[in-house]
Amino acid sequence: MPQVLLLEDDPATRERLAGIVAASPGLELAAAFGELRAALAWLAMHEPPQVLLVDLQLPDGSGVDLIRAARRLAPQAEAMVISVFGDEAHVVTAIEAGATGYLLKDASAEEIGQAITRLLAGEAPISSAIARHLLRRAHRNFKRPRKARRPGRVLPGRDICGSKIVAAVPIGPIRPASPLPWRLVWP
Repeated sequence: MPQVLLLEDDPATRERLAGIVAASPGLELAAAFGELRAALAWLAMHEPPQVLLVDLQLPDGSGVDLIRAARRLAPQAEAMVISVFGDEAHVVTAIEAGATGYLLKDASAEEIGQAITRLLAGEAPISSAIARHLLRRAHRNFKRPRKARRPGRVLPGRDICGSKIVAAVPIGPIRPASPLPWRLVWP
């Protein structure tokens, strides 16, 4: 039965989340903590759980540190952030640390239980507000203008024999499917 490690500093919210895990068929609450240092100590002494349910802002640090520690010990462990912080900076930091799901705390008990089950099934449950942030970020990255390739562009490199390459000159129409639309020029 998949075990869940819960890290939430607010006692009422921790009790609510522990109840959701306990009520979810096929899940078992391994431990619940209100402080990062206690969760890290438990993680160091026990077999890593299959799921981490983690708040981000804690009195003694960030839940991101627990996610990173669990990823080092058990890369296959799933980490679900459950937080009031839905801004881009928190979301991206958590995902870069290894979070595979991200819910806002206003999610219903049913949504949270289903999200944990979906996480274990290989999905990446994310609150719609969080998905919106990620889409905006992706759109900004795609809208950046790309530098056009110009004939005679200087290339800082060497060919496979070690000879210095100084320029590339187009040898025909440049198409994305063309394997080598450039002729290399040596000194």
